[in-house]
Amino acid sequence: MAAQTNLDGGGPLRLTPAQGQTLLRLARAALRHYLAVGEMLPVEADDPDLQQPAGVFVTLRLRDDLPATHAGRLRGCIGHIEPDWPLAQV
Repeated sequence: MAAQTNLDGGGPLRLTPAQGQTLLRLARAALRHYLAVGEMLPVEADDPDLQQPAGVFVTLRLRDDLPATHAGRLRGCIGHIEPDWPLAQV
């Protein structure tokens, strides 16, 4: 996962592997929720690092369990580059 820049200009926000997994889980849940309900998933994060304002850009790839001709292929990208929302909510 790429590092995000803090809003206050204090340098990149370094995430632990556990924080990266939390964000990956939240991103997948948010996509499923939005596609099913048409609304953003309400998110609350206890981790102060995930409450930091940050921009995020995500690459979407096809699942690995698809035939080899499609697995891992680029599906698209989505993001919000302005650091004006808490990281876990973006």
